[in-house]
Formats: sequence, C-alpha cells, structure tokens
Amino acid sequence: MTLHGETHPISLTATKFDCYLNTSIRKDVCGGEFTATINRTKWNINKFAWFGLTKNLDLSIKVEAARL
Repeated sequence: MTLHGETHPISLTATKFDCYLNTSIRKDVCGGEFTATINRTKWNINKFAWFGLTKNLDLSIKVEAARL
C-alpha cells in the first residue's frame, strides 16, 4: 500500500468471498470483503495524534469483478 509516497506491505483477511452467475450480464461474478489494520504512523501520517486519534486504522475493502 502506498500513501504519501511511502510503500509498505499490508495483509488482507478475507471475511467473505463468493462467486455467482449474474443473470443481467450473463457472466460469472466473484466478490469479497476484506479487512486489514494498519499503523498510520508507518506512512508518516501523524496528524491529530496529539488529539488522541489512534495510530491504528481498520480498513474495510469490498471488491466485485466479472470476467470479460
């Protein structure tokens, strides 16, 4: 993941994943929900830390794709 010009690896955890036939486009579609927790200070994002904003952020990513 790249933020503010800094690149660091992150690990995603799949919480849901499924494939199905989408009848409107007549194609197989797969989708999933993924989560990750990142330490925002690794990317030099320290703004509002003095207000007590946590350094760890939870990400929730949803993806759906169809084969062309």
